[in-house]
Amino acid sequence: MIAALLWLALLSPSAPILWVERVDGAACVTADLRPLFDQRLRRRLMSGLSVTLDAQIELRRYGEEAPIGFTWRTARVRWDLWDEALTVDLHTPQAHRLERYPAIEPFILAFAQLKRARLLEGLGRDGQVYQVFVRLDVNPLTPDELIETRRWMASMHPQSTFHPINDRLFGSFARFFDNFKGGSAERSLTARGHPFRADRLPEVRVDGSP
Repeated sequence: MIAALLWLALLSPSAPILWVERVDGAACVTADLRPLFDQRLRRRLMSGLSVTLDAQIELRRYGEEAPIGFTWRTARVRWDLWDEALTVDLHTPQAHRLERYPAIEPFILAFAQLKRARLLEGLGRDGQVYQVFVRLDVNPLTPDELIETRRWMASMHPQSTFHPINDRLFGSFARFFDNFKGGSAERSLTARGHPFRADRLPEVRVDGSP
């Protein structure tokens, strides 16, 4: 009975899973971020508007704010209301590819799960304590994007080369009427892993054996 409950938790975790191990001397994270995709975010992804997701996974010394290692992935997502399919423009440190999904759930599974993604090369083996932090931004805006969008809204010049209605920014168009600071996002969902000591990390060889 206990084993069945543990297996169910792995299939559908109630909180993000962040597992760190040492692979050939590098700190790597295996993660399941599906719990960050709540019903509100799922509805946003099904809206038919372009939605940008930006996931940052950081390794920090325990008690410090500055990251010492990280990995990331971004996706520009649009649900086609006519074809009932999801088109995804995915960027990771290793690749850039276009994908298509017949439903939301397969995309969430692919985007939210990472396997041994490298955070930091050459992690020390002393008693230093570290912690992993995750931030998932929905429709983030850089300061430059915010300035250009407000400039476009003020002029509405037909010759303007910047056109958010035809660009990924349309997913956040309603936000342009608000006085948001540059760099903010429509939503930011966060999680953190358990603190761990570097000298107690499990080690794995390239072939996957312990």
